[in-house]
Amino acid sequence: MHKKGWGIEVLAWERTCNPRFKQWVKKIGIIVPLEDYYEALTFTEDESGAIRRAKSLDLSKRELSK
Repeated sequence: MHKKGWGIEVLAWERTCNPRFKQWVKKIGIIVPLEDYYEALTFTEDESGAIRRAKSLDLSKRELSK
């Protein structure tokens, strides 16, 4: 896809993404760290069993690949 001129955007957990892959992506595109969207990707349960539902996922403010 990159060789065909597509912009490359990889959504990944920063800590678990392969360092060599991240380095390559940063040369040709961008990494969108999923940590920035944690509350939209997860839900949590507190000691009482109350659940915090995930928020809506909004990627509109992310950096865009060129």
